[in-house]
Amino acid sequence: MSFLKTNEDEASLLKYTCMIVICLIVAYSLAVCYLETPHFTATILSDSMEPTLYRGDIVIIKKENIYTEQDIIAFNVNDDIYIHRIIASLDGEVFRTAGDKTIVPDQWAVEKNDILGRIVIVIPKLGYVNLWLAGK
Repeated sequence: MSFLKTNEDEASLLKYTCMIVICLIVAYSLAVCYLETPHFTATILSDSMEPTLYRGDIVIIKKENIYTEQDIIAFNVNDDIYIHRIIASLDGEVFRTAGDKTIVPDQWAVEKNDILGRIVIVIPKLGYVNLWLAGK
């Protein structure tokens, strides 16, 4: 009987720990979204950054003054937001990017003023809720 009680206690502790972690992540994400902070969140929609980022991951993005090679950044191209890695800096103001899944660079150059920020935190899989709500 004591063996079963121990397993139930461990399962209960794990359940509550997971709930607390999820609540903290959601609270932080809401704070980032609705308070004026230099951070914002995005949900990964494609597999172009695998194996680093996966579809359904949530990323927290922070605006920076300086970006360097190997940074993963969010940026605008023709009113679409992309999240790719900087593979070359042309002068600190213009960058070449590529997804981690391919060795082929993106067809565009990214200017510094089109960069939304650098990925600073990855929350795996939590974005599937966003994808489901958006019908994606």
